[in-house]
Amino acid sequence: MDGNTNDHSKVSDSNSEINETAETIKDIKKSFGQTASFIKKNYPWIILSLLLIFGFYLRIYHSDYPVVGYHNWKETHYLTEARNYARDGFFQDGFLVPHWD
Repeated sequence: MDGNTNDHSKVSDSNSEINETAETIKDIKKSFGQTASFIKKNYPWIILSLLLIFGFYLRIYHSDYPVVGYHNWKETHYLTEARNYARDGFFQDGFLVPHWD
């Protein structure tokens, strides 16, 4: 008779494990549904964010390379003016007169 009781407790333990697993699966499906609805709702913003990150990556790529070409020198010229304005102020050489290195 004692062996019969152990069998029943094993069966009830396995049933409780099955119920816990079923609850876990339901929770996973619910969270997946919430994630899917979030993605559907914010799809344009997600695409825009990815495009901006990719554009920033393309812009920053090789930013430590030396300056070569007319357009890059022009950019460097204006950046040195901006840096000098930030460092020395607008009135070192006169009102808004640029100062180069």
